[in-house]
Amino acid sequence: MALPKGLNVWRVLVVLFGGSVLAVGSALLKVPQWAVSAFQSVAINEKTPALTPSTMGSVIIIASVVAIILGALWVQSFIHRRGQAGEALEAAGELYDAVSDHGPPVLLSDVVWTIEIRKDYSVRTVYEWTWQATSEPVFAWSAHRGSDNVRVDDLASIRFRAEVVGGPGRVITIPTSNEPGRKRYLIFPHPPLTPGAAQPQRIRVSSEWPGGAKKLGEVNDWDRNTWEVPIRCAQPIGSVKVTVNYPRDGKRYETEVISPALVQHTAGTDQWSADFANVAPGTKVALRTRRCSP
Repeated sequence: MALPKGLNVWRVLVVLFGGSVLAVGSALLKVPQWAVSAFQSVAINEKTPALTPSTMGSVIIIASVVAIILGALWVQSFIHRRGQAGEALEAAGELYDAVSDHGPPVLLSDVVWTIEIRKDYSVRTVYEWTWQATSEPVFAWSAHRGSDNVRVDDLASIRFRAEVVGGPGRVITIPTSNEPGRKRYLIFPHPPLTPGAAQPQRIRVSSEWPGGAKKLGEVNDWDRNTWEVPIRCAQPIGSVKVTVNYPRDGKRYETEVISPALVQHTAGTDQWSADFANVAPGTKVALRTRRCSP
């Protein structure tokens, strides 16, 4: 049930909590004296100050008021922090767009794209590539993951990770948007990539999408995967290798290339792979996979 417009759920919880504690304190004002006497009979010593029902109730009521005030301040601070986080995420989104469209050119080579489809039809995607700066230092790179079929609200469940697997340095990743059908990230090489570096850097970027291939639950229903070669690539990528690992569930699957022109491919029971050559910036490498057997 939705709350009335303008009514914050956190304030409602604080009021309910405070009201319940105040009710307990008020009830104690009516506790019979014999109950208090019984409680005092187990006191540490006879010098313990006399405790009356009204004293007990007053103490709890005062403590409740203090708790409500502190709780309200905490809630206000929490909401303020959430607002600041939202503003920071929006600013990061603007930075993502700038990096995607206007960043310095990068030389990519030996790209490997692996799609692992699991028995529950969740999908793990892994990209590997070697990259080098050309004319200017490279400070940031953009990446995104998404699905047109399955919405995921929890950013953590995507398990996005970027790491250096060859060459010097490391990479730092921050999320810039958390839409249900699309997650966007910025990857920062540290130190930045510089032209003429003695050794190129190779990185691996992995992620998961729960239920991303759920279309395969139906026979002959095609599930599509697409990767667009970044327009920031300084030149066509010499080699792009794509592999699709099928669920090992005893069923038959097949994969077809939608675009671009295919150089060669290998089809097996558990895996399909293909090699593309000289893939130009902006090209969409698109595949589709279906389950052929019940």
